[in-house]
Amino acid sequence: MVNKLNEYVRNAKKIVEDDPQMGETNTKTMLIKSFIEALGWNFVPSEIKLEYKIQMGTQNKKVDYALMLNKAPSVFVEAKGLDTTLSKRHRSQIESYMHNEEGVKWGLLTNGKKYQFYMYSGSPSSLLLGEIPLEQLSQDPKTKIVRTLSKKSVEAGESEQIAEKIRDRKNAISTLKDNKDVIAEDVAGVLTDRIGDSLLNTVETEAKEFVDSLVEEMKEDVSDNKLKSDGDDEEKIKYSEDISMIKNGNIVKVVKKGSQADEMAEAVNYLIEEESLLELIPIPYVPGNKKSIVNNEPKHPNGDKMRMSKKLSENYYVDTHMNKSTKEKHIKELAKMCGLKVKFGW
Repeated sequence: MVNKLNEYVRNAKKIVEDDPQMGETNTKTMLIKSFIEALGWNFVPSEIKLEYKIQMGTQNKKVDYALMLNKAPSVFVEAKGLDTTLSKRHRSQIESYMHNEEGVKWGLLTNGKKYQFYMYSGSPSSLLLGEIPLEQLSQDPKTKIVRTLSKKSVEAGESEQIAEKIRDRKNAISTLKDNKDVIAEDVAGVLTDRIGDSLLNTVETEAKEFVDSLVEEMKEDVSDNKLKSDGDDEEKIKYSEDISMIKNGNIVKVVKKGSQADEMAEAVNYLIEEESLLELIPIPYVPGNKKSIVNNEPKHPNGDKMRMSKKLSENYYVDTHMNKSTKEKHIKELAKMCGLKVKFGW
C-alpha cells in the first residue's frame, strides 16, 4: 500500500499545483477516486456505491462514496473541492452519516489537500483519528492512520487495533495536558527525595518541561509500531546490532558509534554527506510542532537551545534529545526521503 500511496501523493501534488481552486466534481474525478484505489478498493458495483442513500429521520441524504464489504457499507467517504476549506459543519456531516447507518465504523472527509480519518464511537460525535495533509499521507507514522481505511485492514479487523492504539495515545496526551502541574510535582517530589531540595526550583521547572516534551513526542509518534512497505525483503539481510542502512536490498552503511545519540548523529551525517539530504528537507527541519531535528544552529525555531545537539558536516546540528523510538522514527523518515530503508539493532 505504501508504494501506491507514494505514487498517489506525487501525482496529486502536481494536480493541486495545476489547479488549486478545483471544484468538487473535478476533485472527485482527479483526486479522490485515485486515493480510494490506493487504499485497495476497486471501483466495481460490489465494492463501491456512489451517492449512497442514507435515511436520516424523514429525509434521505447521500454520501459521496460508500465502500462495501459483504454487500454492506463499511466506510463512508465525503469529498469537497480543492476550493473548499474543511469546517466543523463538514465534520458534523460525515459524523451524522456514520451515526445513522448501522455497521459503518470508518469515515473519511477530504478536500484533496487535507484528509480527516474518523472512527465511529457509538455516538453522533466520532473519534478523529487524525488530519493529514496530502504531502504526508505516505510518511511514517501517518501511514498508520491512513491504513485504517484500507480494504485489507478493514476486512481483517486490523483497523480497530490501530484505532484503539491511537485512541489510547490521545487519551494519554489529554491526561498529561490536563494534569501537567500535578504530574510535574510528583516527578519533582521523587527527585528531591533522592537529591534533596537545594535544586527544588530547577527540578520543578525541568519536570514541567519534561511533561511538555513528552506530550509533543506522543503527538508526533502516533504509534511505535512501524509500517512495512509492500514487498519488503529486509528479513533476508543479515543486520548488525546497531543501525543498518539499506539501498536496493543492499547494506550501504553500518553505524556503530556507541550511544544512541551518537549513532543518530552519524546516521544523519551519512545522509547529508552521501545522499544529499539537505537538498530534500527545509532548514530548520521541524517535523512536529516546535522542535527542529536538523538546523544550521543548535536551536529550535522559538530560540530555545537544543538539549542534546550533535554537530554534523557543513556546520549543521541534529537534536538527539528524545527517546529511542522517536530517534528511530526520525532516522527512518529522513532515510526514506533519500530512498533508503533502515534496520535497528538497538
